[in-house]
Amino acid sequence: MTALLARVFSDRYANQAAIGPNLLLMMMYRFAYPFSVALSAARVSPNQITTLSVLFAAVAALALAFDDRWWLFCVFWWLALLMDFCDGTVARMTDTVRNTAFRYDHTSDLFKVFLVVLAVGIRYDTTPAWVVSFSASFFFMFYMVVNHDLVSARKRVRDASPLAGAEANTSPAGPDRGGPGAFRKALYAAVFTINGHTLLVFFVLSLGEDVALLGLTYFLVLSALRAAICINAMVRLPK
Repeated sequence: MTALLARVFSDRYANQAAIGPNLLLMMMYRFAYPFSVALSAARVSPNQITTLSVLFAAVAALALAFDDRWWLFCVFWWLALLMDFCDGTVARMTDTVRNTAFRYDHTSDLFKVFLVVLAVGIRYDTTPAWVVSFSASFFFMFYMVVNHDLVSARKRVRDASPLAGAEANTSPAGPDRGGPGAFRKALYAAVFTINGHTLLVFFVLSLGEDVALLGLTYFLVLSALRAAICINAMVRLPK
């Protein structure tokens, strides 16, 4: 039975580099695997899956903003997240690589987060809701910018000097999973890093203003923290 479950919910095509010690992220990739197999068999391309994720997220945002049924948002947000994990998995299954510099998957993720966070302000329409929504969007987008700058800076250092590049490539997200302190590593990765698993917190956004603002405040603070970590790493690198 265990072997069967391991085959059905496999991590064979999961993004191991992104997962690191994050067991929650690993579980999400495993859960998405059978759906990825079905989509691949149906010849749905990775970009088409990404588009489905955007459409589901848009419907989820509309439900959050204008519909009182909390579960409706949760259903469509779950579908959006599921497709988000399937697109990369299918790309690795089919050895599909993008042939342009435009990162459709990454750009769509930014758009989906913006839509849902905006919907929080529209749904509750109070000063605290708008302040937290705006701040969460700002700090998340700011983190995306400085994280991209950090990746580019590390690449420049690595290309200039392999030894310095090895030091510069130390990830702020924490060490790999396994070994001493495995639970601490997994907990840190799940709570204090930003990846697909972080968007699970959005499921609370339709459960009332207080709960929504608590969840969104966590997302805001985490984005600001990760941005600060990236900036701290960049000031230690040469120009």
